[in-house]
Amino acid sequence: MASHAPAHLPTESRSPTLRSLLSFFGAGPGNHKSESVTVAKGDESVQGQFPRPSAGHLFGNVTAVAKVIWAFTKDDLFTATLPNAIFSITAAFADVHLRGTSGPAFSRVFARLPLTYFFSFYALLIFHLGNQRPRDGSIAEGRINNNKPSGKTITTPEQIRRAYLILLPITLVLNHFLGVWHEGLMIHLMTFIYNDLGGGNEPFVRDIILGISFGYINSASLKIALTTTSSSPHGHTWTWLNLVSVLIATTIGCQEFKNHKNHRHPQGHQEGSGNDKTMKRKKALAIFLGEAAVPRAHLALMMPLWTLVCAWFWRLDISVAASFLLYSLFVASRVLTQRSAGAEERTWRFWARWTIVIYLFPIVAVLSA
Repeated sequence: MASHAPAHLPTESRSPTLRSLLSFFGAGPGNHKSESVTVAKGDESVQGQFPRPSAGHLFGNVTAVAKVIWAFTKDDLFTATLPNAIFSITAAFADVHLRGTSGPAFSRVFARLPLTYFFSFYALLIFHLGNQRPRDGSIAEGRINNNKPSGKTITTPEQIRRAYLILLPITLVLNHFLGVWHEGLMIHLMTFIYNDLGGGNEPFVRDIILGISFGYINSASLKIALTTTSSSPHGHTWTWLNLVSVLIATTIGCQEFKNHKNHRHPQGHQEGSGNDKTMKRKKALAIFLGEAAVPRAHLALMMPLWTLVCAWFWRLDISVAASFLLYSLFVASRVLTQRSAGAEERTWRFWARWTIVIYLFPIVAVLSA
């Protein structure tokens, strides 16, 4: 709107709604009044116009969201997302075999692998964002602090909040079009219970919530792999899905190993004190207990036990089951004996590979039939 008022009398914009909207997209902070802009054009001046979001500001917000996504998913691409996708494909193959000719073709199932991977990717991303979004001005479990390069934080709490606000409705829309609306809502509910209700702070409740969450992720991925939501999978496949959920709940404590390097106490600070004997006993006991929510001895026991149970469930040959059992014993021995920061991180990755080995049991059973 043109005006011939003197340039030294600016007209202030008093629209807090539009000012906040522009602030969200990076056009300026929302905590100060947006003053009018005066642009001279010969003898005329244009006043009272709001600043428009520049391409640089919009690109900066997109870059910030991408930075948050990368920070929260780079460790899970091959240790959580890929195993979930492999579970859905192998379980779908077994389901097709159990149904005979009533299910989709094997080629159609395999062609859905990218979609199942994509679903697992953004489902885990939303879970992590809910876990790390700032509450009371702090970050929940310090994942961002663990990803600091050269002392500089990759993302800020405000970026996490905005990324969560943007990506949450997008995932709901994706769940609708992929036909996994119910499972998606249950994953969001588990995220709420884990973070906002403090379920992640309770040692045993934490593992149960994570087991149920992975169960819904696997269930949704299985539906996507089967290319249909009108009929339920075979009963044997559903039992396998529930069995894997319990397996995850009882061994998920291995994921704690990847964070131990940032939570260790300095060695030798108690030498010469009157608590030397107590410290020695604690160090001896730590070989079996460690700092994880679940004792190390329990984790080491559950892996070979679950290998045998799953091999029996799919009726694998003894020789095949024995080879898988040897690998589980190898990982279990690392859980008990490897204590350095780098070794524990490798143990966590070996555990992720062990879950992939377990998820391959259905396809091994199908090929052996």
